[in-house]
Amino acid sequence: MKISIASYAFHGLLAAGMMDVFGYLESVKYRYHLDAADIWNGMLPSTDEEYIRKVREAMDEKEMCLANLCVDGAHLWDADPNERERLHQNALGHLHAAVILGAQTVRIDMGIREETMSGEQLDFLAGRYREYAQFAADHGFRVGTENHWGASRHWTHQERVIRAVDHP
Repeated sequence: MKISIASYAFHGLLAAGMMDVFGYLESVKYRYHLDAADIWNGMLPSTDEEYIRKVREAMDEKEMCLANLCVDGAHLWDADPNERERLHQNALGHLHAAVILGAQTVRIDMGIREETMSGEQLDFLAGRYREYAQFAADHGFRVGTENHWGASRHWTHQERVIRAVDHP
């Protein structure tokens, strides 16, 4: 059986200063006896390579794999092009972290807060997700959408994006 516990489940302890990603890994391995992690990027204060390598070392010591890296704060769409670029750079940092961590999957939200999606938004999302999907494929993992808010919560919009991306 393949099971992991999302580190987001411990976000209350993180906010209280009672847990960090290393405590999460210890808990998952030795309290819950699991070999797979599901890291929410809120547990990662940095995507700096040196820090990410320390996280990977902690996983390797415990013989753990990373089932998923869940990335908040890097959603694709924002009405402001400058903000979109900032979010894109954050996403790229996390995609590189995913490579180091050996992630099997990465999830990034669409970012559309409205309940509907315009043609411009669809075109932008398709291009950006296609770029991320190719990066992921080149590095042995997969990228997918999340469904935090707005249009992403509706399967019809998710399906439109998937079809437009048209990437394995």
